[in-house]
Amino acid sequence: MCDHALVASNISAAGRNALIAGIAVGTIGMGGTLAVVHSMGAPPPAMPEQPTPTDVPDAPVEPVAPPEPEGPKPGEPLLIATHEDGHATAATFSPDGTRLAWEVQGRANTKTAFTATWSPKGPDTATEVLAATTAFTMADIGTPVWIPDGRLMFEVWERGARNSRLFAIDPTAGTGGMPFAPEVEAHPSAAGAAVSPDGKQLAWIADGDIYLWTIGAAAPAPLTATPEREDNLSFSPDGSRLLFSRGAMGQRDLMTLPTAPVEPGPDDPKPKKGEEDKPVLPQATPLAAGDGDQSQGAWLSKGVALLQSSGRGSHTGIFLQDGEDRDVIEADVRADATALVVVSPERDYLLYTPTRATDKLVMYRIADGKRIEIVTNVLQIDRPTLGTANGRRYIAYSGVSRDSTSKWKELWVLDVTDQL
Repeated sequence: MCDHALVASNISAAGRNALIAGIAVGTIGMGGTLAVVHSMGAPPPAMPEQPTPTDVPDAPVEPVAPPEPEGPKPGEPLLIATHEDGHATAATFSPDGTRLAWEVQGRANTKTAFTATWSPKGPDTATEVLAATTAFTMADIGTPVWIPDGRLMFEVWERGARNSRLFAIDPTAGTGGMPFAPEVEAHPSAAGAAVSPDGKQLAWIADGDIYLWTIGAAAPAPLTATPEREDNLSFSPDGSRLLFSRGAMGQRDLMTLPTAPVEPGPDDPKPKKGEEDKPVLPQATPLAAGDGDQSQGAWLSKGVALLQSSGRGSHTGIFLQDGEDRDVIEADVRADATALVVVSPERDYLLYTPTRATDKLVMYRIADGKRIEIVTNVLQIDRPTLGTANGRRYIAYSGVSRDSTSKWKELWVLDVTDQL
């Protein structure tokens, strides 16, 4: 063996010098590993006492967080809610898109309401919406409607009676709700209600007529008092007008009226005795009338989208009306209670269900007329809606999944951003 050769040893005793031909060549560390190496023939330095294994402190172990669930990829459906005793339906996104509210239609047409936060990775635990203050011993809760300030309005009505109240909750503060709108003789309904774009006014239907309430005011103001029934309210983008349908089923017309209070003019007839304090009602203006049934309308970024059925009601189409011009969007669509036309929060897309389609939706872009077909994972799509969260577009819808063994409809969310 030549000088200056490096020598390794497998001697296991800690702290001893490795001796090769009587000459120290290195120091064997813990576990027999060569820790320090010297050239052959050089005297070794003095080595400190090595600690015993029990003297070596354990290195701190950093806690490892479990990996977060990936969640479905964009374009894959995300299950939000399934209930063992009812259909999850009538979903609606909060103004910022991070919360969902829906109702559960159970046996014997009973209704309850739920709300949950959600993200693309999945929903939080659903929380049942309860009315903290109500004289109704047996009540149904449903028809959730979001207010722009983040509160959730819903309808509470006594089973087997016509008594109803509008309640509201702050979902971030708990489950208890308090009366929202003032109690009036004409029982309000959240179905078909509309909130102004600035969140300061709420319009609803009560006993077939329209009422407008400035949120926080003592009482709502009537806007109509007609023998016909009004329904399906929609505020214009600037909040100055209301769009609604009027008439009996199969013979409805679309009308508009101003939301500002009407002051009597000098040429108006003087009120009758005892009616001096009776408000002057605004004059409604026909928007779409004539043969057929103009059943539903919605303000868009450009013009108004409306549903119109034929005189016999066998076919229903969607039209875009801008002034006197009317263009066909879709000639034949589903237009029952489970397939209403929906407008995106930005008023730039329409969402609807094409006729004879049980698993498909269509998004229609107003700007250029582009038609995007969305294939879902369910059968018999029920009450779809649109929402926007963190710059992405989502559809919430109900239905029975092809892979589900449940007979109840489940609530799903689908990210459609990359399809638009």
